[in-house]
Amino acid sequence: MKKYIFLALMLSTAIAFAQNTVNSTPKLKEVTVYNQGAELSYTATATLAKGENEVVITGLSPVITANSIKVEASGGAVISSSELSADYLTDVKTSERLKRLQDSITLYNKKSKQVQNDIKINTDMLKVLENGVNHNVNNEKEAGSTEKVTHNLEYYKNKAKELNNNLLSLNEQKEEISKTLNRLNKQLKEESTGKSKKTSQLRMSVSAPLAGTVTFAVKYFTTQAGWVPEHHIVVAAEDKPVQITTKAKVMQYTGLDWDNVKITLSTGIPSLHNTAPEMNTWFLKPITSISTVGAGSRSNSSRVMRKASRAKEVAYADAIVEEYAEAEPEPVAETMLFFVNGMEVSENDIDQLASNDIKTREILSPSETQSRFGRSSTQGSIAVTTKSMDDYVSQSEDDLNRLFNIDLKYTIPGNGKEQNITIGKQETPATYRYFCAPKLDPATFLMADINNWEKLNLLSGNANISFAGSYVGNTYIDANSTKKTISLTLGVDNKVVVTRKKVKDYSSSKVLGSDVKVLTTYEITVKNNKNKKISLTVKDQYPVSTNKKIDIELQKETTTPTTSDANTGIMTWDMDLTPAQSQKITLSYSVKYPKDMTLKLE
Repeated sequence: MKKYIFLALMLSTAIAFAQNTVNSTPKLKEVTVYNQGAELSYTATATLAKGENEVVITGLSPVITANSIKVEASGGAVISSSELSADYLTDVKTSERLKRLQDSITLYNKKSKQVQNDIKINTDMLKVLENGVNHNVNNEKEAGSTEKVTHNLEYYKNKAKELNNNLLSLNEQKEEISKTLNRLNKQLKEESTGKSKKTSQLRMSVSAPLAGTVTFAVKYFTTQAGWVPEHHIVVAAEDKPVQITTKAKVMQYTGLDWDNVKITLSTGIPSLHNTAPEMNTWFLKPITSISTVGAGSRSNSSRVMRKASRAKEVAYADAIVEEYAEAEPEPVAETMLFFVNGMEVSENDIDQLASNDIKTREILSPSETQSRFGRSSTQGSIAVTTKSMDDYVSQSEDDLNRLFNIDLKYTIPGNGKEQNITIGKQETPATYRYFCAPKLDPATFLMADINNWEKLNLLSGNANISFAGSYVGNTYIDANSTKKTISLTLGVDNKVVVTRKKVKDYSSSKVLGSDVKVLTTYEITVKNNKNKKISLTVKDQYPVSTNKKIDIELQKETTTPTTSDANTGIMTWDMDLTPAQSQKITLSYSVKYPKDMTLKLE
């Protein structure tokens, strides 16, 4: 019996040692970043023996949605089981920037120690010098040799001066090194924030039909990533189109850097519980018990208050006219000329361009070279145009999502720092007008109205607005809005003046039996102090009653004709003003209400 047990143990040990265990470090190839979450695609290789193998793929993100892992093996290898676990033993890969910071800190720490050693040596030498000179001077005094005393003191003066100057220089070096180390350590702390001290590993049992190298394709989803769109809207002048640059703010918090990988952005939000809701019967029953605490009170409905930020000033840049002196005729070149994006370069500069970065390459004749670049050459020229960001980004859509495929590689740090990626540039015409609501704000705002904006296919997101080279504020673009026009506020123009005042002669208050009737009249004056014709929209309002005892009537005989909305009481006047033209607007209305009622009429 003991013999059989011994044979069984030997056999199980032999089987255990026969299994080939291989560790493999994967290479991150591509990342699809969703608005919330990201899917990472890796490749890993392992040399397997024929039969059963254990493959451990290390260095994966510490934050993985376990049921999202997908692994495929080449060469007919079969993955029979897999297990995901935390890995505290494998060193986390350090980014090149962190390595440089750490190397710099090591170098400056070494310099600091060297300087401290030199300071100690010079300090000790100064003490030895002082003690030695004191000893010699005392001995020479006893011997009565004045000449030797003078010699010793002169030597001490020169040597002490040299050592003290050394100490002064060394202490200055020490202070500079200390400042540099302080900055480097702060930067290291900033760069290290959010860095993970662990990774994940995927342990798999793999059966290989033949010995050889097997490639594994690994995909998984992590919730610790995402991106949001942000628009940068630039208006150069009132007669120029609106330029819109859309950027993606990409961030990830996995603790591991994504180094030099291809990024695809998706507007989708993967659902980990992807089940459509199901309606159940809604049974309406009377409430049988009511809390006595605060009897009669009801929960207040929530109110969403939107605060519209307005830019108060716009910096208008003065036009700068540059005068060019008449240029001397340039000599005719006897060799071929080379241009990149309109700038003359050398042939070597052309040769160093990567083929993937070139958009167009043209061979121009001497006359074409002269016409396009103003340069003469008997051999003509080669003109190269390099790709812009738009040339690297392609868009595609499926039934649910919109994809931005970027043909460039990026490094996204794992500490959550945002990285801006340009995903689109476009230009659109706009209608420019001025707007003022003097009841709320006497300032007159320049507005840019973009019609048919849905054709721009914009994404919902914040938008930063610049006008005439100055930042004027931000807004939010709602891509799901049903409005036909997007109105952008470009800033305040003090040359368009609007005033609003109450006209006392046409305002009164009378008692009519049990009621009070108040007549209110406002005069709005607008003036165009600009040297060009403008379009102006002015808005004001009269109150709207919510009580049958309050009767409000717009005095149409004295109110300047306009378009109005009786449901809101908002009045709109659209006008065109020539330079120096002014115009007056009158708004008059009456309010009749019981005299025992208090109303706020201003």
